[in-house]
Amino acid sequence: MASLTKDFKKRSAWLNNRASCIFPIFIGEFYDTHLVFQNYWDWKNNLKKVFCVLRLRNSNGESVLNTVIEIQNHNEIKISNLIDDKELINRGTVEVEIISPENLGYPFPAILAFYVTEKQKSVVHAAGRILNSNEAFNNGKWKESNFSTTLKKDFSPFISLFYGQYVKDKSQIKIVFKNYDDNSSLLEKTHQLNPLPFGSEVLYIKKLLSDEELSSLKNLKVFIVFETDIKGIFGRFVVGNLHLPTNQHFTTHSFQYINPESQDRISPSKGECSTFIPIFNKKPLIAKITSFPTNIKENLELKISKGKIGETLKSTNEFIHIQTGGDNASVFEYKLDQDDFLKLESFTDAPSRINANYNFSLENSLHSTDLATGFKAKTYPPKSNHWGSSILEKGWNTIVFIRNLNHSNNSNEATCSFEAYNEKEIIEKKITVKSESCDIIEIGYRDFKKSSNSYFSWKLRTSQTTLEVFWVSYNSDTGAICAEHSF
Repeated sequence: MASLTKDFKKRSAWLNNRASCIFPIFIGEFYDTHLVFQNYWDWKNNLKKVFCVLRLRNSNGESVLNTVIEIQNHNEIKISNLIDDKELINRGTVEVEIISPENLGYPFPAILAFYVTEKQKSVVHAAGRILNSNEAFNNGKWKESNFSTTLKKDFSPFISLFYGQYVKDKSQIKIVFKNYDDNSSLLEKTHQLNPLPFGSEVLYIKKLLSDEELSSLKNLKVFIVFETDIKGIFGRFVVGNLHLPTNQHFTTHSFQYINPESQDRISPSKGECSTFIPIFNKKPLIAKITSFPTNIKENLELKISKGKIGETLKSTNEFIHIQTGGDNASVFEYKLDQDDFLKLESFTDAPSRINANYNFSLENSLHSTDLATGFKAKTYPPKSNHWGSSILEKGWNTIVFIRNLNHSNNSNEATCSFEAYNEKEIIEKKITVKSESCDIIEIGYRDFKKSSNSYFSWKLRTSQTTLEVFWVSYNSDTGAICAEHSF
């Protein structure tokens, strides 16, 4: 595995005329899949000749629909509206291809998939894709993990796999159930796959396990590591938990399992931390951060700084420790239920990659969010543009969290320009985020006067490069909630 530093250097030299992503499709009488994105190719990079192609395939890989989408400033596509016979593709995939004669650079497009039922919504950003023709196909082994699982009565964890042009006749997936408390293996299950060119499979864990195997995991907190061999793809997979009574898929994406003996580490410089992660919350939300022990083995000491939303952080002179990987390491969790903001930072050598998930919920939520992100090693490149899309429906509100932090604890105050928009109107806001602080923008259905859309797009621009942005949309009446980081 290449180091994080080398990976970022490679990105700056990428030349791609095709960017793509692939999502599982779940559609039926009471549930649907929606794609939402904005034309950032235009406003961010001034690319005028950009084309969008949607390819819908059933689970056997057979083409159901190929269509060109005219890219608007704000785009939302309801998959069920594209096909008349829903039975053709109750399960399958949608591949989004962005094509341009100009250099797109990054081979992933910034696209969100929302999975919706009558009262609930979940979201995941572009994660997996079929490789471009200019990429080597030699790496086909994927060992993935880092998502919350629940085996409660009404839920089943799931793993959504997809295949490219090249498949193996005999292919398997190995699923290992790990104990939250000590990272021990509780159960291993091998399942025979049925790979077909451009096909897909959704594995529902409860269907794979016998009653005896399920009973052995009963009342235990577990997470999953799965391993398979699929060539011709970039294997980040949509995963999560299915709510069986409503067919609501609560989604996130997998992260790679890292060899605990790997040496991809980052060292601090004088006056700088090596890596950090923020934790933030605004009531009525409840926030929890989760990090699974699937990284390089390290007993990491983290210094805690704390403040309120909108205030500059102050050191608490307190430390906590997490075991980031290896034997006897437990899952790290930290919870906030007040309007607080924390920064956890390491001043020693640390793994370059440390996964983390933000789990936001309300008191009445059926399921929390599972926003996949990670610690910020000091090798991350600077960024001044941030954008995304959020929910615009009656009863829904969105909180946009903007954290302004660097590795020296001396970030500059950031003046930010924020625009939220859809097909009919633009809402503009200004916000100044203090050094070493986190502030919020709240926006909701009542702020838009002319909209018939289900979603809105937004962008935030600033001259400072020390910001990171996250959004949480929620409905207090139903407890529905979903969240993502910005692009």
